[in-house]
Amino acid sequence: MPHVTLMQGERANVFTGLLCAVSLLTALALVKPNSRNGTVGEAVVSLVLPALIVISGCVSVSPQSSLLRGFVVAASGLGGFWTARMVLDTPEKQLLFAWLCTIVLAMMLVFCVAGHLIFGDVKHLLDFNPHPIAGRILLLSLGPLTLILIGGRAAQVSAAALLCGVYAVFCLTGLRSAMLVPVALAALALGLRKLSPRKFLTLAVPMALVFVVSLPYLPQYKTGLEYESAYYRAESLPFSWHIVKKHPLFGIGLRAPRDQYLEDYEKWYPYVTREELAESVRTIVTSENTFLTFTTDVGIPFSLLYAFSVLVLVLKLVRSVRGEPRVQTSLPPMALLLPIVGALLHLQVVDGLLLPQYGWFFHVLLGLIPTLPNVQKE
Repeated sequence: MPHVTLMQGERANVFTGLLCAVSLLTALALVKPNSRNGTVGEAVVSLVLPALIVISGCVSVSPQSSLLRGFVVAASGLGGFWTARMVLDTPEKQLLFAWLCTIVLAMMLVFCVAGHLIFGDVKHLLDFNPHPIAGRILLLSLGPLTLILIGGRAAQVSAAALLCGVYAVFCLTGLRSAMLVPVALAALALGLRKLSPRKFLTLAVPMALVFVVSLPYLPQYKTGLEYESAYYRAESLPFSWHIVKKHPLFGIGLRAPRDQYLEDYEKWYPYVTREELAESVRTIVTSENTFLTFTTDVGIPFSLLYAFSVLVLVLKLVRSVRGEPRVQTSLPPMALLLPIVGALLHLQVVDGLLLPQYGWFFHVLLGLIPTLPNVQKE
Protein backbone atom coordinates (compact mmCIF):
# COMPACT_ATOMS: atom_id res chain seq x y z
CA MET A 1 0.00 0.00 0.00
CA PRO A 2 1.58 3.33 -1.02
CA HIS A 3 1.96 6.08 1.54
CA VAL A 4 -0.51 8.76 0.46
CA THR A 5 -0.20 12.01 2.42
CA LEU A 6 -3.59 13.37 3.44
CA MET A 7 -2.37 15.75 6.14
CA GLN A 8 0.89 17.60 5.72
CA GLY A 9 3.28 17.29 8.64
CA GLU A 10 1.63 14.16 10.07
CA ARG A 11 3.66 10.95 9.97
CA ALA A 12 0.66 8.71 10.63
CA ASN A 13 -0.48 6.89 7.51
CA VAL A 14 -4.03 8.20 7.74
CA PHE A 15 -4.89 7.09 4.20
CA THR A 16 -4.21 3.43 4.94
CA GLY A 17 -5.98 3.79 8.29
CA LEU A 18 -9.06 5.06 6.49
CA LEU A 19 -8.99 2.07 4.15
CA CYS A 20 -8.80 -0.25 7.16
CA ALA A 21 -11.76 1.54 8.77
CA VAL A 22 -13.80 1.38 5.56
CA SER A 23 -13.08 -2.35 5.27
CA LEU A 24 -14.28 -2.91 8.81
CA LEU A 25 -17.45 -0.87 8.31
CA THR A 26 -18.17 -2.68 5.04
CA ALA A 27 -17.82 -6.07 6.72
CA LEU A 28 -20.08 -4.97 9.56
CA ALA A 29 -22.70 -3.75 7.09
CA LEU A 30 -22.67 -6.70 4.69
CA VAL A 31 -21.87 -9.78 6.78
CA LYS A 32 -24.62 -11.33 8.85
CA PRO A 33 -23.35 -11.97 12.40
CA ASN A 34 -23.24 -15.55 13.71
CA SER A 35 -21.66 -17.48 16.54
CA ARG A 36 -18.37 -17.86 14.66
CA ASN A 37 -17.80 -14.12 14.42
CA GLY A 38 -16.44 -13.68 17.92
CA THR A 39 -17.22 -13.68 21.61
CA VAL A 40 -18.77 -11.11 23.89
CA GLY A 41 -15.42 -10.70 25.61
CA GLU A 42 -13.71 -9.90 22.30
CA ALA A 43 -16.39 -7.32 21.52
CA VAL A 44 -15.97 -5.66 24.93
CA VAL A 45 -12.19 -5.52 24.56
CA SER A 46 -12.65 -4.06 21.07
CA LEU A 47 -14.63 -1.19 22.58
CA VAL A 48 -12.44 -0.57 25.63
CA LEU A 49 -9.09 -0.42 23.81
CA PRO A 50 -10.08 2.37 21.37
CA ALA A 51 -11.70 4.27 24.25
CA LEU A 52 -8.39 4.21 26.14
CA ILE A 53 -6.58 5.39 23.00
CA VAL A 54 -8.98 8.34 22.66
CA ILE A 55 -8.56 9.35 26.31
CA SER A 56 -4.79 9.08 26.00
CA GLY A 57 -4.82 11.26 22.89
CA CYS A 58 -7.03 13.90 24.47
CA VAL A 59 -4.74 14.33 27.50
CA SER A 60 -1.55 14.27 25.40
CA VAL A 61 0.60 17.36 24.83
CA SER A 62 0.15 16.69 21.09
CA PRO A 63 -3.51 15.65 20.90
CA GLN A 64 -3.98 15.90 17.14
CA SER A 65 -0.98 13.73 16.24
CA SER A 66 -1.69 11.24 19.02
CA LEU A 67 -5.35 10.89 18.07
CA LEU A 68 -4.50 10.42 14.39
CA ARG A 69 -1.92 7.79 15.22
CA GLY A 70 -4.41 6.17 17.57
CA PHE A 71 -7.02 6.09 14.82
CA VAL A 72 -4.60 4.29 12.50
CA VAL A 73 -3.62 1.77 15.21
CA ALA A 74 -7.25 1.06 16.16
CA ALA A 75 -8.52 0.91 12.57
CA SER A 76 -5.81 -1.49 11.42
CA GLY A 77 -6.04 -3.68 14.50
CA LEU A 78 -9.82 -3.91 14.81
CA GLY A 79 -10.26 -3.93 11.04
CA GLY A 80 -7.90 -6.86 10.57
CA PHE A 81 -9.25 -8.87 13.52
CA TRP A 82 -12.97 -8.46 12.86
CA THR A 83 -12.68 -8.70 9.09
CA ALA A 84 -11.00 -12.08 9.58
CA ARG A 85 -13.69 -13.11 12.04
CA MET A 86 -16.55 -12.13 9.73
CA VAL A 87 -15.21 -12.68 6.21
CA LEU A 88 -12.67 -15.51 6.54
CA ASP A 89 -15.14 -17.73 8.37
CA THR A 90 -14.98 -20.91 6.25
CA PRO A 91 -12.14 -23.34 5.42
CA GLU A 92 -12.40 -22.44 1.73
CA LYS A 93 -12.00 -18.71 2.37
CA GLN A 94 -9.13 -19.28 4.76
CA LEU A 95 -7.30 -21.46 2.24
CA LEU A 96 -7.83 -18.78 -0.39
CA PHE A 97 -6.33 -16.24 2.01
CA ALA A 98 -3.33 -18.52 2.52
CA TRP A 99 -2.79 -18.62 -1.25
CA LEU A 100 -3.08 -14.82 -1.35
CA CYS A 101 -0.37 -14.55 1.33
CA THR A 102 1.85 -16.87 -0.69
CA ILE A 103 1.42 -14.84 -3.86
CA VAL A 104 2.07 -11.52 -2.10
CA LEU A 105 5.13 -12.98 -0.37
CA ALA A 106 6.47 -14.24 -3.72
CA MET A 107 5.98 -10.77 -5.23
CA MET A 108 7.82 -9.20 -2.28
CA LEU A 109 10.69 -11.61 -2.83
CA VAL A 110 10.89 -10.60 -6.50
CA PHE A 111 10.99 -6.90 -5.62
CA CYS A 112 13.59 -7.48 -2.88
CA VAL A 113 15.87 -9.42 -5.23
CA ALA A 114 15.41 -6.82 -7.97
CA GLY A 115 16.21 -4.04 -5.51
CA HIS A 116 19.35 -5.84 -4.41
CA LEU A 117 20.56 -6.55 -7.95
CA ILE A 118 19.78 -3.10 -9.38
CA PHE A 119 20.26 -0.75 -6.44
CA GLY A 120 22.23 -2.87 -3.97
CA ASP A 121 19.41 -2.53 -1.41
CA VAL A 122 16.66 -5.12 -0.87
CA LYS A 123 14.26 -2.53 0.53
CA HIS A 124 14.70 0.06 -2.22
CA LEU A 125 11.55 -0.86 -4.18
CA LEU A 126 9.34 -1.58 -1.17
CA ASP A 127 10.06 0.61 1.84
CA PHE A 128 12.38 3.11 3.51
CA ASN A 129 13.14 0.79 6.43
CA PRO A 130 13.89 -2.96 6.42
CA HIS A 131 11.95 -3.71 9.62
CA PRO A 132 8.46 -3.37 8.06
CA ILE A 133 9.58 -5.69 5.26
CA ALA A 134 10.81 -8.28 7.77
CA GLY A 135 7.55 -7.97 9.70
CA ARG A 136 5.40 -8.50 6.62
CA ILE A 137 7.51 -11.49 5.59
CA LEU A 138 6.99 -13.10 8.99
CA LEU A 139 3.22 -12.62 8.85
CA LEU A 140 2.78 -13.60 5.21
CA SER A 141 4.70 -16.81 5.82
CA LEU A 142 1.29 -18.18 6.87
CA GLY A 143 0.78 -18.92 3.17
CA PRO A 144 3.78 -21.13 2.38
CA LEU A 145 3.62 -22.79 5.80
CA THR A 146 0.03 -23.81 5.07
CA LEU A 147 1.05 -25.26 1.70
CA ILE A 148 3.93 -27.17 3.30
CA LEU A 149 1.61 -28.71 5.88
CA ILE A 150 -1.43 -29.58 3.74
CA GLY A 151 -0.41 -29.11 0.08
CA GLY A 152 0.74 -31.58 -2.55
CA ARG A 153 4.37 -32.37 -3.30
CA ALA A 154 4.79 -29.59 -5.90
CA ALA A 155 3.18 -27.02 -3.61
CA GLN A 156 5.38 -28.13 -0.70
CA VAL A 157 8.60 -27.84 -2.71
CA SER A 158 7.63 -24.42 -4.09
CA ALA A 159 6.62 -23.13 -0.66
CA ALA A 160 9.85 -24.38 0.93
CA ALA A 161 11.89 -22.67 -1.79
CA LEU A 162 9.98 -19.45 -1.16
CA LEU A 163 10.74 -19.59 2.57
CA CYS A 164 14.43 -20.15 1.81
CA GLY A 165 14.34 -17.10 -0.45
CA VAL A 166 12.78 -14.84 2.14
CA TYR A 167 15.29 -15.98 4.75
CA ALA A 168 18.01 -14.88 2.34
CA VAL A 169 16.26 -11.49 2.26
CA PHE A 170 16.48 -11.39 6.07
CA CYS A 171 20.22 -11.81 5.77
CA LEU A 172 20.53 -9.18 3.04
CA THR A 173 18.67 -6.62 5.16
CA GLY A 174 21.32 -6.92 7.87
CA LEU A 175 18.63 -7.16 10.56
CA ARG A 176 20.38 -9.25 13.17
CA SER A 177 17.25 -9.67 15.27
CA ALA A 178 15.08 -10.75 12.33
CA MET A 179 17.70 -13.26 11.19
CA LEU A 180 17.41 -15.08 14.53
CA VAL A 181 13.61 -15.30 14.53
CA PRO A 182 13.28 -18.25 12.08
CA VAL A 183 15.74 -20.27 14.21
CA ALA A 184 13.61 -19.51 17.29
CA LEU A 185 10.46 -20.59 15.44
CA ALA A 186 12.07 -23.88 14.43
CA ALA A 187 12.94 -24.42 18.11
CA LEU A 188 9.30 -23.74 19.04
CA ALA A 189 8.09 -26.32 16.52
CA LEU A 190 10.57 -28.80 18.00
CA GLY A 191 9.37 -28.06 21.54
CA LEU A 192 5.75 -28.65 20.54
CA ARG A 193 6.78 -31.97 18.96
CA LYS A 194 5.69 -30.85 15.51
CA LEU A 195 9.24 -31.07 14.18
CA SER A 196 11.60 -33.98 14.61
CA PRO A 197 15.13 -33.35 15.95
CA ARG A 198 16.58 -34.39 12.59
CA LYS A 199 14.44 -31.91 10.68
CA PHE A 200 15.16 -29.23 13.26
CA LEU A 201 18.90 -29.62 12.73
CA THR A 202 18.35 -29.68 8.97
CA LEU A 203 16.72 -26.26 9.26
CA ALA A 204 18.58 -24.67 12.15
CA VAL A 205 22.17 -25.50 11.27
CA PRO A 206 22.13 -23.89 7.78
CA MET A 207 20.26 -20.85 9.10
CA ALA A 208 22.74 -20.45 11.95
CA LEU A 209 25.65 -20.76 9.53
CA VAL A 210 24.16 -18.15 7.21
CA PHE A 211 23.70 -15.85 10.21
CA VAL A 212 27.31 -16.27 11.36
CA VAL A 213 28.68 -15.80 7.84
CA SER A 214 26.55 -12.68 7.35
CA LEU A 215 27.73 -10.92 10.51
CA PRO A 216 31.14 -9.81 9.13
CA TYR A 217 29.38 -8.18 6.20
CA LEU A 218 27.25 -5.94 8.39
CA PRO A 219 28.20 -2.25 8.14
CA GLN A 220 30.88 -1.45 10.70
CA TYR A 221 28.74 1.17 12.40
CA LYS A 222 26.10 -1.48 13.20
CA THR A 223 28.47 -3.66 15.18
CA GLY A 224 29.55 -1.13 17.82
CA LEU A 225 27.98 -0.53 21.21
CA GLU A 226 27.65 3.15 20.29
CA TYR A 227 25.32 2.38 17.36
CA GLU A 228 22.05 4.26 17.89
CA SER A 229 19.90 1.18 17.41
CA ALA A 230 21.88 -0.59 20.14
CA TYR A 231 22.05 2.11 22.78
CA TYR A 232 18.55 3.47 22.26
CA ARG A 233 16.94 0.04 22.61
CA ALA A 234 19.07 -0.70 25.67
CA GLU A 235 18.00 2.60 27.23
CA SER A 236 14.33 2.13 26.34
CA LEU A 237 13.39 -0.03 29.30
CA PRO A 238 14.56 2.32 32.11
CA PHE A 239 13.63 5.47 30.19
CA SER A 240 10.16 4.16 29.33
CA TRP A 241 9.57 3.16 32.95
CA HIS A 242 10.68 6.65 34.00
CA ILE A 243 7.89 8.09 31.82
CA VAL A 244 5.33 5.48 32.87
CA LYS A 245 5.76 6.40 36.54
CA LYS A 246 4.71 9.94 35.69
CA HIS A 247 1.74 8.95 33.48
CA PRO A 248 0.67 5.41 34.47
CA LEU A 249 -3.02 5.46 33.52
CA PHE A 250 -3.26 6.99 30.05
CA GLY A 251 0.34 7.54 29.02
CA ILE A 252 1.62 10.57 27.14
CA GLY A 253 -0.16 9.93 23.83
CA LEU A 254 1.03 7.90 20.85
CA ARG A 255 4.28 9.31 19.43
CA ALA A 256 4.12 12.32 21.76
CA PRO A 257 7.43 14.20 22.32
CA ARG A 258 9.64 12.62 24.99
CA ASP A 259 12.60 15.00 25.29
CA GLN A 260 11.10 16.86 28.26
CA TYR A 261 11.37 13.69 30.37
CA LEU A 262 15.15 13.65 30.05
CA GLU A 263 15.52 16.60 32.44
CA ASP A 264 15.33 14.47 35.60
CA TYR A 265 16.35 11.14 34.06
CA GLU A 266 19.60 9.40 35.01
CA LYS A 267 21.22 7.81 31.98
CA TRP A 268 21.79 4.06 32.36
CA TYR A 269 23.63 2.91 29.20
CA PRO A 270 27.36 3.68 29.55
CA TYR A 271 28.47 3.67 25.91
CA VAL A 272 26.77 6.88 24.81
CA THR A 273 26.82 10.49 25.95
CA ARG A 274 23.81 12.29 27.34
CA GLU A 275 23.86 14.64 24.35
CA GLU A 276 23.67 11.71 21.92
CA LEU A 277 20.79 10.20 23.86
CA ALA A 278 18.95 13.53 23.88
CA GLU A 279 19.31 13.81 20.11
CA SER A 280 17.93 10.29 19.68
CA VAL A 281 14.98 10.99 21.95
CA ARG A 282 14.07 14.02 19.83
CA THR A 283 13.99 11.94 16.63
CA ILE A 284 12.80 8.55 17.93
CA VAL A 285 9.57 9.20 19.81
CA THR A 286 8.82 5.54 20.58
CA SER A 287 10.41 2.80 22.69
CA GLU A 288 11.41 0.67 19.66
CA ASN A 289 9.40 -2.09 21.35
CA THR A 290 5.67 -2.24 20.68
CA PHE A 291 4.58 -3.24 24.19
CA LEU A 292 6.87 -0.69 25.84
CA THR A 293 5.52 1.94 23.47
CA PHE A 294 1.91 1.03 24.31
CA THR A 295 2.67 1.18 28.05
CA THR A 296 4.42 4.53 27.78
CA ASP A 297 2.15 6.20 25.25
CA VAL A 298 -1.29 4.78 26.08
CA GLY A 299 -0.87 3.65 29.68
CA ILE A 300 -0.61 0.52 31.79
CA PRO A 301 -4.34 -0.48 31.59
CA PHE A 302 -4.26 -0.47 27.77
CA SER A 303 -1.02 -2.40 27.58
CA LEU A 304 -2.10 -5.05 30.11
CA LEU A 305 -5.53 -5.54 28.51
CA TYR A 306 -4.07 -5.81 25.01
CA ALA A 307 -1.24 -8.16 26.06
CA PHE A 308 -3.69 -10.36 28.02
CA SER A 309 -6.05 -10.55 25.02
CA VAL A 310 -3.25 -11.61 22.69
CA LEU A 311 -1.98 -14.14 25.24
CA VAL A 312 -5.43 -15.75 25.56
CA LEU A 313 -5.65 -16.19 21.79
CA VAL A 314 -2.12 -17.54 21.47
CA LEU A 315 -2.65 -20.05 24.29
CA LYS A 316 -5.82 -21.22 22.58
CA LEU A 317 -3.81 -21.70 19.41
CA VAL A 318 -1.12 -23.65 21.29
CA ARG A 319 -3.83 -26.01 22.58
CA SER A 320 -4.95 -26.49 19.00
CA VAL A 321 -1.38 -27.28 17.94
CA ARG A 322 -1.22 -29.90 20.69
CA GLY A 323 -4.32 -31.56 19.26
CA GLU A 324 -7.09 -30.65 21.69
CA PRO A 325 -10.26 -31.38 19.69
CA ARG A 326 -12.31 -28.49 21.08
CA VAL A 327 -10.00 -25.83 19.70
CA GLN A 328 -9.17 -27.05 16.18
CA THR A 329 -8.61 -24.53 13.38
CA SER A 330 -9.51 -24.80 9.72
CA LEU A 331 -5.96 -23.86 8.71
CA PRO A 332 -3.10 -25.93 10.12
CA PRO A 333 -2.68 -24.46 13.61
CA MET A 334 1.12 -24.60 13.32
CA ALA A 335 0.91 -22.43 10.18
CA LEU A 336 -0.87 -19.81 12.28
CA LEU A 337 1.20 -20.10 15.44
CA LEU A 338 4.66 -19.68 13.90
CA PRO A 339 3.97 -16.34 12.10
CA ILE A 340 2.18 -14.94 15.16
CA VAL A 341 5.01 -15.90 17.53
CA GLY A 342 7.58 -14.67 15.00
CA ALA A 343 5.81 -11.32 14.82
CA LEU A 344 5.64 -11.10 18.62
CA LEU A 345 9.39 -11.68 18.81
CA HIS A 346 10.01 -9.07 16.14
CA LEU A 347 7.76 -6.58 17.94
CA GLN A 348 10.21 -6.60 20.86
CA VAL A 349 12.66 -4.58 18.75
CA VAL A 350 10.35 -2.55 16.52
CA ASP A 351 7.09 -0.60 16.85
CA GLY A 352 5.41 -2.66 14.16
CA LEU A 353 1.81 -2.26 15.31
CA LEU A 354 2.04 1.48 14.74
CA LEU A 355 2.33 0.63 11.02
CA PRO A 356 -1.11 -0.09 9.52
CA GLN A 357 -0.04 -2.86 7.11
CA TYR A 358 1.78 -4.70 9.89
CA GLY A 359 -1.08 -4.18 12.33
CA TRP A 360 -3.69 -5.30 9.80
CA PHE A 361 -2.05 -8.63 8.92
CA PHE A 362 -1.05 -9.38 12.51
CA HIS A 363 -4.63 -9.00 13.69
CA VAL A 364 -6.01 -10.91 10.70
CA LEU A 365 -3.95 -13.87 11.89
CA LEU A 366 -5.27 -13.39 15.43
CA GLY A 367 -8.78 -13.27 13.99
CA LEU A 368 -8.24 -16.65 12.33
CA ILE A 369 -7.79 -18.32 15.73
CA PRO A 370 -11.04 -20.21 16.47
CA THR A 371 -13.68 -18.81 18.78
CA LEU A 372 -14.77 -22.19 20.15
CA PRO A 373 -14.45 -22.39 23.94
CA ASN A 374 -11.71 -24.49 25.45
CA VAL A 375 -14.16 -26.64 27.34
CA GLN A 376 -17.65 -27.67 26.23
CA LYS A 377 -20.29 -29.62 28.11
CA GLU A 378 -21.06 -33.00 26.68
